[in-house]
Amino acid sequence: MKNKPLLIVFFFFLPLRFVVSLDFTVQGGADYSSYPTNSEEAVGNTFKPEIIPLAYAELKDDFAVMYNYKINLGNDTIWRNMISGDVGYYFGHVDIGLGFFIGTGDFTFDYIDIGFSGRAGFEFPGVFLINGGFASSLYKDGPASRQLFYARAGFWLPHILITGGFELKTYSDKVTEDLSIEYGRTKYTGAMEFFSKNIPYRIQFLFGMQTLTRVMSEPKEEASFKSFIAGFRFYSQMSNTFAWFIEGSVPFNIDNIRDIKIFYNASLGLIFSHPES
Repeated sequence: MKNKPLLIVFFFFLPLRFVVSLDFTVQGGADYSSYPTNSEEAVGNTFKPEIIPLAYAELKDDFAVMYNYKINLGNDTIWRNMISGDVGYYFGHVDIGLGFFIGTGDFTFDYIDIGFSGRAGFEFPGVFLINGGFASSLYKDGPASRQLFYARAGFWLPHILITGGFELKTYSDKVTEDLSIEYGRTKYTGAMEFFSKNIPYRIQFLFGMQTLTRVMSEPKEEASFKSFIAGFRFYSQMSNTFAWFIEGSVPFNIDNIRDIKIFYNASLGLIFSHPES
């Protein structure tokens, strides 16, 4: 299957939207990032920003009253390209899920990185919520490996949802037998989402701080920088079957106040809902 794009797998799952009721989301945009898509280009460079196209598609649904699932395909500035999915179970106000991911460095099957994931959450709608999860590659010594841990908590005020979260994501790429590069991002964020029951719009303001790191094994070299983050998300429910949203953020590199670097990411998404049968 060498040089076959991951999109083939996505289109295999696409007919499911005609079998069961679900939400289908597509999203595209761009990220001006410090991480090159090709690790070989990073050798010898402590910092090389570039524009990375972003794409994402997701199928998700609640079914059989207590169960839910999701399957998604996309790319990420840290994790590169991947397919992932999970199956969840509701009992009371608790939601738990187990899943998998298949990752590649580029859009081919020259090598694949297989891993597993888990999540758990507790939510009292209108009062508070807390959730978290993890993901990890099965083989840490392969051509690539991925790690993720995240947690979020929040509470509701009249017409406002306030949340705070933490995320740690790493990606290790074995470029040659003697050289491996590990990319990492540690992010702390807070958000305020404004909404009203009778208005089909929601707007969220996001703020926080992140640290990006890159560690080369040979010769030993480590680079990192910190950024403040400011962002937003606007959501519009046009009908029972269609919604759209736009989101973006602007990280400000604050390591050297006399040489502030400004990055950005922005994307537009569409959500199509297939009604319950």
